[in-house]
Amino acid sequence: MDCESLRRLISGCPVLETAHMDTCYSNTDDKGTLTASLRFLKNLTIVGYTREFFPIAIEAPSLEHLHLRYFLGFQLLGSSQMPYLVSARVEGRISDGCLIGFLNQICNAKEVCLSWETLAPLAAANGDVQLPSFPNLTHLTIKSDGCRSGLLHSLLNSAPKLQSLVIDLVSSIHLSTICTLFIPNF
Repeated sequence: MDCESLRRLISGCPVLETAHMDTCYSNTDDKGTLTASLRFLKNLTIVGYTREFFPIAIEAPSLEHLHLRYFLGFQLLGSSQMPYLVSARVEGRISDGCLIGFLNQICNAKEVCLSWETLAPLAAANGDVQLPSFPNLTHLTIKSDGCRSGLLHSLLNSAPKLQSLVIDLVSSIHLSTICTLFIPNF
């Protein structure tokens, strides 16, 4: 299905509440951007997506649950935060120049799961990047193959209501790796 066909399909569903896109790519030379405005979309899952085929840009002001996995080139349209977002699960790389803007958009979520692949540009910046505040975040999960305590410390400081922190070790850790967590006093 080409980008234009997918655009027509989505625009034909103006009250769509749940969308799951798996292995998104174009089988044509169409390199256009799939742009969709879905005012009623509450649940969005995109799995196995790559920008080299066509970028996806979605405006979804009512979005409550977002799950992105193994993707590139995705962006949420609109510069404002999503007031209804409850959970965001991001496992993959956001384009480096868009990561802080993306985090600003999802900062109202109560539950966030991020992979280190997602956070890699921030870890590489060695603290030179200002993270947004996550004022409603109560549960943070980080999928990691190790511990980067500087970035973790910044994440903890940006979430004043954090009640639960899960570090999901997704591969074996060398015995010489030591994680030191600095949890702010509440």
